[in-house]
Amino acid sequence: AGIDFDGREAHSARYDTEKTAELFCGIVNRWKEMGGWEDFDD
Repeated sequence: AGIDFDGREAHSARYDTEKTAELFCGIVNRWKEMGGWEDFDD
């Protein structure tokens, strides 16, 4: 995933939250690059 990881910081709530956010944003951005999802009008 190309995300730096520090085993000494792992499992601290803040560190884990930041790494989870980095991963999630990376997945969403990659998904958008691949065509994303279809827009539906209400």
